Amino acid sequence: MKRVAWLLSALLLVAGCSGAPAPTLSPSESASPTPTPILDLYVGSCTMYLDFGAPQAGLKEMPCDEPHYYEVTGVTKLDMEEYPGEESFSAWATGVCDTDFQAYVGTIPAYTRYVSAYVGPNEEDWEQVEEDRVLVCLVGVADGMIETTARGDTRVFPEVGECTGPQNVSPLELEIIDCAEPHYYEVYASARISGDYPNSERLDKLIDDVCAAGFKKFVGLSSPESKYTYTWFVPSEAEWEELLDHRIVCSAGLDKGGITGTLKGVKK
Repeated sequence: MKRVAWLLSALLLVAGCSGAPAPTLSPSESASPTPTPILDLYVGSCTMYLDFGAPQAGLKEMPCDEPHYYEVTGVTKLDMEEYPGEESFSAWATGVCDTDFQAYVGTIPAYTRYVSAYVGPNEEDWEQVEEDRVLVCLVGVADGMIETTARGDTRVFPEVGECTGPQNVSPLELEIIDCAEPHYYEVYASARISGDYPNSERLDKLIDDVCAAGFKKFVGLSSPESKYTYTWFVPSEAEWEELLDHRIVCSAGLDKGGITGTLKGVKK
């Protein structure tokens, strides 16, 4: 039996063109649909993959009920008469978009599975887009697509049914692996922790009731009888107020990995 402590691992915030997520385009997304007029975007709009080196016209809207790369968290009309310089604009835009991100997702980027990004005119584009000088703030994932929506999604820990790589990392760095492929752990149970941060007695009871009991039901043997072990994720006390994923999340597996398929009912 192992306790997996949640440790804070600050995300590198994505701003402008300098470090934006760059997921690979699938063949169906390689086409170039008509760019969405910048002023037609609104909070909640969803977009395709963005080339952060392109001008604002590179934004292409897509249906939000399909997997998408980004969601718009804010649109701010720029009323500056002169371009303030790249460094000043970046600092200002990052602050605006962090605020929009928190309002949209529910917490700051460092405590979510998402990253913050923005699109706005650079100095070269400034005069060319005089009528449409807009800062568009975005939320996305570091590598991949948003399957449902980032709005109000403060989850950090994996979900029941997901399989993972080694768990000696921050949950924000945890690799989610297809359960048909070799993996280390499989999430089999979770429960919401209500109220204040649980004291040691309450936490022990949660571990017994959710993880230990759930392990026996899932695998078919109690932990001492099984070759597999269980782990759990909980927020640390220091991050309880900021990290809003107040769940205990239990996984079954092996430190050495090499598991293929599900452990449900294996009785080993």
